[in-house]
Amino acid sequence: WGRLMTAPGKAMFSDNRHIRSNLNIKRKKRKMDYGKYILNFVSRESYTPVDADTLFEKLGFSESERGIYKKALGALSSSGKISISKHGKIGLPEEEPEDAVGTFMAAAKGFGFVRPQGATTPENDVFIPAKYTRGAIDGDTVSYTARPGADGRAEGKIIDIIEHTITHIVGTLCEARVGRGEKVRFVVEPERRAFPFLIYVDNAADVGSRSGDKVEAYITAYPDLTH
Repeated sequence: WGRLMTAPGKAMFSDNRHIRSNLNIKRKKRKMDYGKYILNFVSRESYTPVDADTLFEKLGFSESERGIYKKALGALSSSGKISISKHGKIGLPEEEPEDAVGTFMAAAKGFGFVRPQGATTPENDVFIPAKYTRGAIDGDTVSYTARPGADGRAEGKIIDIIEHTITHIVGTLCEARVGRGEKVRFVVEPERRAFPFLIYVDNAADVGSRSGDKVEAYITAYPDLTH
């Protein structure tokens, strides 16, 4: 104040203007749409996903605004406008990839690969984890989605089974106890390792087959989503 006494009128005008400016900033913060502000920031092309604390600092919020920030962040996440990775990184949700068509190649351990239509080499194969095969069997024509996995290779899930190509299986006839009552039934254990299912048969006795025989079974019902 002592330094500004040489021009009191100007000093008072300048200082009052500064006070009014600060008051206006505070009012704007109270009225701010925090969700929109956060969304605009993470939508920038230059934005790289960061965790919540780092984003808070980058947005320039004060500590008194942390609670409002967390609520806005939660609302954006719940509405699907932003995504939070398993490592806590915040970014925009990935677009759902379009369905593609290919041939499923099953592995003995339950997982498999899809080779896209038109592809002839393994470089284009898409890895399908066992939990996403939807009961597809080796050779099925399927629709699927894919995106880059954690290790950079394509990873996806089967959306639908378009056509089954295997209609019969050669294997060994065995007896197995199934169900709560442990009923004995005949099953065919396929020779084909890429066919990770047992085939139940009801007419083994009718055709004179016995346990241990090598047989050819025609498939009348295929695995569903849970079997």
